[in-house]
Amino acid sequence: MVSGRAAHQDRPSFLGELHRGRLRWDLVTPFPRQDAVDRTTGDTVIGALCSLLARRVDAEAVERTGLLPDGVLDDLRERGFLRAGLATGMGGLELSPLNVFRMVSAAAAHSLPAAMVLAVENGFGLGALLGHLRPGPLRDFVEERVRSGTLSGLADTEAAGASNLRRLTTAAPAGDEQGFLLDGEKLFVGNAPVADHLIVSATVREHGAEHRRLLIVDTRAPGVRIVAQDFAGVRGFPIGRVVCERVPVPADRVVTEGGDDSVRLTPVAATMARRGRVLLTAAPSLALAGQCLTWSREFVRSRTIDGRPLGDYPEIQRRLARSAAEVFALEAVAEWVLLADSEPARADTRLEQSAIKNIGTGIAARVVDRTVALLAGEGYETVASKRRRGARRPFPVERALRDLWAFRIAGGVDFHFDQVMSRQHILPHYLATAAPPAPARQPQGDDGERMYAPAPGPLSARNQRHLRFLTGQVTDFSRICRALVARHPDETALYADARPLILLNRLANEVLTSSLALARAAAHTAAGRTDAQDLADVHCAGARHRIAGLRRELADADAPDYRGLAAGLLARPSQEPLDHAKESR
Repeated sequence: MVSGRAAHQDRPSFLGELHRGRLRWDLVTPFPRQDAVDRTTGDTVIGALCSLLARRVDAEAVERTGLLPDGVLDDLRERGFLRAGLATGMGGLELSPLNVFRMVSAAAAHSLPAAMVLAVENGFGLGALLGHLRPGPLRDFVEERVRSGTLSGLADTEAAGASNLRRLTTAAPAGDEQGFLLDGEKLFVGNAPVADHLIVSATVREHGAEHRRLLIVDTRAPGVRIVAQDFAGVRGFPIGRVVCERVPVPADRVVTEGGDDSVRLTPVAATMARRGRVLLTAAPSLALAGQCLTWSREFVRSRTIDGRPLGDYPEIQRRLARSAAEVFALEAVAEWVLLADSEPARADTRLEQSAIKNIGTGIAARVVDRTVALLAGEGYETVASKRRRGARRPFPVERALRDLWAFRIAGGVDFHFDQVMSRQHILPHYLATAAPPAPARQPQGDDGERMYAPAPGPLSARNQRHLRFLTGQVTDFSRICRALVARHPDETALYADARPLILLNRLANEVLTSSLALARAAAHTAAGRTDAQDLADVHCAGARHRIAGLRRELADADAPDYRGLAAGLLARPSQEPLDHAKESR
């Protein structure tokens, strides 16, 4: 039922090489650029979508009611936006992956809940599943449903928690050899309240064995119950709890695939999750960060302090510049992930497709937080309140603050996702007997940086120093990993404490993002963009401070007794106040 593809075979991975201690500057330069014709195609579709949303969706009304306007989903369906990356023969728009990303991000700048519907359908829906299916009854069914414009989504998270390996949702033979009966509960299922079909992960019991599988479930089937769920942010996004009680699923609606049952997701689900997260988390994160940058600029332009323009103050300049630099860096990661993967001989960006989830939400969190602080009371005040008092700039900054957390937890909460990345993609290189040798330590320059780097291309003197610094950090990253494995040669002991794993992945992400920002700056400078070098410089300067903090924590041998304190807290009854609370009475 599943087609195998070797599109990434023999293609190097920039992030994979970084994990091994090698900064492959040659892979990211020249930095990939979107073809002009492809960009024009995307601009046309994005313009039509934004025009539709501007006419049909009042963002403030959706925030108040928690509902998208009637008929909007039909409009998106009929005009092909829900199948944007598919061929026209499937009712799609044949957009490139970067243009689909740009489309979702542009939609998020106007209506975040509408953008989430687009992200789920294009990233996790039946159309995304189609590329994994071989010819046969299941593929025929999916093609027919996609052509008809079905709304769909992926149901994976369970009440017991998304990190569990075993799926408590089960599918047992119906007894008539015609299919299965599905039982279980799923939470936080995007598009569930409006979906015609859902792709449901379950433990399938068959022939005395259990395997994880994906089943395509008709939401109108007997035994399916869907209840809408509400979040603090992203109001209006149709998301819900799905309860299945002896739901009949035909045998030819099961995605049969091989794979390792010791991992949480099936191979197809893992691929869909990786690609879908790019749309579901990174695209709206870029939109929020970009909007906050725009609001910050407008606010600073309009404000004075005792007659002095707000933009004259060095700290305000620093904050504005850092937000602009971080938006530039996030754009660099998105373009690399989506363009390099499309070039046949370029690079395998599957690791970056996973990494961009935490990179994007982390950058957006810093930009949003900086914007709230910059606007002070206006940054925390609601739009409705600002409009009641006649504020000239009723920017929805506090809504962005609430909305952002949806993406920090979507697809795995950020700190756990860091841990998983280290466990699955970084440390195995150093546990393997065939691990590459440690790179030789390089001589120190006067500024304390490792004085070696590939040819820098058109980089400023400051950015050349950043590149040398990053190259040295990659070498040291390998040494840190080797030292960690040497201290914990047993795999169980190595993974017992999640904190070093979290720090390792965050360190790798900082180096990755800065490297891509520099490569993008070099390409933009060659094309005549005058501010690219400064944007990359400002980003890298901030990243170096974050890297220093991560390195210090990784090297800290005198950490507090978190475990003992937490054990004591958990041992107390929940209703019992702490000693200091008693004393305060």
